[in-house]
Amino acid sequence: MNRPSAALVKALLINGAVPMLGQFTPSDAGDAPGNDQGFGRVNIPTSLGLDGSSVAFRDEGRGLQWSDQASIWIELPADSMLTATLVWTDPPGDVLTNNLNLVVVDSAGTARHGNLGPGDKSFDTTNNVERVRWLDIAQGKVVMHIKADHVRTPQTYALAWRIGPRPT
Repeated sequence: MNRPSAALVKALLINGAVPMLGQFTPSDAGDAPGNDQGFGRVNIPTSLGLDGSSVAFRDEGRGLQWSDQASIWIELPADSMLTATLVWTDPPGDVLTNNLNLVVVDSAGTARHGNLGPGDKSFDTTNNVERVRWLDIAQGKVVMHIKADHVRTPQTYALAWRIGPRPT
């Protein structure tokens, strides 16, 4: 790719970020994303798949319009984890103008929503970055949906995903 979008660069960096441990056990930094660590510490080898993981992305130049949805299917091997990060460059303003949502559904039919914990079926409507980091995801077919929830102008986006071994 000769000219990656700013959204793609940001998606790749955030997608490879690793949790910060803090100074205590359990960690005093809390879960990512969070106010104490954001999405974690940038880790370039992880972001680029140099750690042995598989990294892929989509830099989508065709903008989604209100209620549009794009879906990406992948195959997840056994004993893997998945991290997927959606980023878009929102038009300037005091609040989010266009809202996209990331929903990842595993082969068992369980869904995870971007920036939210397991079982939370609401949506993040205040950030232009959404990430799902799923350590115990079921192997098999996984679909990542990018949903245009509230979009005033066609919105382009970037999605980066990483398949790696489950941490021990």
